[in-house]
Amino acid sequence: MAQPAEPLPNFDGRFQSLEGFARGGMADIFRAFDNRAQREVVVKCQRELADNAVTRRFELEIKVLGAVVHPFVLPILDAGRLPDGRGWLATPLLDQRCVRYHREKVRPLTIDEVLQLGSDICEALSAVHDHGWLHRDVKPANILLSGGHFVLADFGVATRRTEEPFAAPSAGLDTDAPSASDRSQRITELGASVGTPMYMSLDRMLGADATTADDCFALLCVLYEELTNSDPFPRRDGDTLFGPVSRGAPDPRDVAPHLPPALARLLTTGLAPVVADRFQTARELRSALLAVAS
Repeated sequence: MAQPAEPLPNFDGRFQSLEGFARGGMADIFRAFDNRAQREVVVKCQRELADNAVTRRFELEIKVLGAVVHPFVLPILDAGRLPDGRGWLATPLLDQRCVRYHREKVRPLTIDEVLQLGSDICEALSAVHDHGWLHRDVKPANILLSGGHFVLADFGVATRRTEEPFAAPSAGLDTDAPSASDRSQRITELGASVGTPMYMSLDRMLGADATTADDCFALLCVLYEELTNSDPFPRRDGDTLFGPVSRGAPDPRDVAPHLPPALARLLTTGLAPVVADRFQTARELRSALLAVAS
C-alpha cells in the first residue's frame, strides 16, 4: 500500500493525499487514503463557492450517486462539507483509468470490448434513467475500466428528467418533484446545452431539453470514436457549428473497413440527425448491441 502523504486541507485528518488526480471544471479530484476506512479512495472536492450553479451541480451529483445503486455506476462511499462550506464526495479507486486514457496510453479497445462497453453503459444509463435522472455528459473521460467491465462516472452535470416527476428514494433529501417553474429556472441557471459539444445531438446543441435519447446518442458517439479512432462528425471547410451533426455520421467503414456491416449500420442509424430516427432508450440500444454481438 502506498504511504499516505500530508493530509488534505480542511479534512481534519480524514483523508491523506497520495497524489493529485485531475482538475475538473468545478472540482479538484485526488487519489487519497481514507484513515477512517483504511483504504485508498478518490476524493472529489468542490473548488469554490462563488458560483451558486456549480454548488447545485455538485449537490445533484451527490444525490444521483446516492440514489442509483448499480454495478456499472460509480458508487459513492461518503460525502459531506468542508468547514468553509464546499462539498466533497469519496468514491472507490478502481483498478484502471478511463476509456480515453486507455485508448491514448495503452491500446485501442477491440470490437468485442467496445460492444461490452456499450452493453455495460446501457445498463448503467437504464438504472440512471429509471431513477428519474439524465447523465448529460457521457464521454470516454467519464467511463472507467474495472475488472473487464465499464463503469459510468462523473454526474456533475446530471439533471432530473422532465418527462415525469422524480422522487428521490434516499432519506433526508429533497423528494419534491420539480415544478415547471423550477425546471425553467434550472435550465436558465445551468444552461440547456450543458455537456461536451462533441457528444451532443443536434437537438441539444440547439438548446432543447435533454432526454434519454440524448444520453444514448452520446454513448454511440463514444462507440464510434473507440471503433474508428476518429470523430463521428468531421468538420468540412465552411461548416457552421451545427453542420457536421446535421449531416449525420459517415459510414464508419470508410475509416475502419474491418467493422461488421451490422455494427456500422447501428452506428449510423443511432447517430442520425433526426431524433425520431434514433434509439430512444438505453434498453433499446442495448438490445441492438447484443443482436450485433451475437
